[in-house]
Amino acid sequence: MMNIEKIVDFISSPKFYVPIIVVLSCYLLMNILSRAIKRMLITNTSKLEDKKRNTIVVLISSVLKYILILVGLCIILATYGVNVKGILAGLGIAGAIAGLAFQDMLKDIISGCNIIMDNYFIIGDLVQINDFIGYVIGLGLKNTKVRDFDGNILIISNREISHVINMSQKHASIPIMVDVAYEETEENVKKSLAKAMDRINKLPNIVKPCEYLGIESMNDSSVTYIFRVHAKPDSKFDMKRKALGIIKEQFDRDGIKIPYPQVEVHNGKKL
Repeated sequence: MMNIEKIVDFISSPKFYVPIIVVLSCYLLMNILSRAIKRMLITNTSKLEDKKRNTIVVLISSVLKYILILVGLCIILATYGVNVKGILAGLGIAGAIAGLAFQDMLKDIISGCNIIMDNYFIIGDLVQINDFIGYVIGLGLKNTKVRDFDGNILIISNREISHVINMSQKHASIPIMVDVAYEETEENVKKSLAKAMDRINKLPNIVKPCEYLGIESMNDSSVTYIFRVHAKPDSKFDMKRKALGIIKEQFDRDGIKIPYPQVEVHNGKKL
């Protein structure tokens, strides 16, 4: 009976139900605030603005999460008789010590804010960080997550991001170079490429007509022609592959020769 009474007393005491109420309240409050912020910031504007505001929502939500965790922890500690006021009073000294111990974390947070405010990139952008190319799938207070086309995920601290190439803020200008045999005249190649470019211009995600630029170089066994394809940033690689396929098909139709290595074999007799 004594054990049952102790259990009942514990269940009915603040030490049991206050932590549960605090955890549930923080969880519900976090969801409510996140939704409220999202409704205030994300409206039917341009796609770029929506993506930027969504990134800000993620960042603000991260800050609120840590604040709620801190407040909830203080309430729970106070319930168990811990002198929270003393702890808070000592935060000045502790803050200085923590500033030295967690200076890298503070650099990450400041860098994350700078990334948003200076519009380096936002969630959903196609970026190149060092040699890694992929889409930004997460931007938090400490790190940024980028996923490449093979599904690999780069997790990099915000403070380590110093040079970024953002491929999503403007349309992609894709140079297409094709090698043609010397036997083909420039006029015939230009006509065939014009037909190919007309077909490429009809592809989805093309933002403006292709530009023929002319001869890029004269090689040992071929002449290189170049033109540009203008496409949406996130379709850059797909459009390049499709453009090359169309050119190959059009050259085959028009009888334009594409040079390739050949080996001549002699039987040793005098020619």
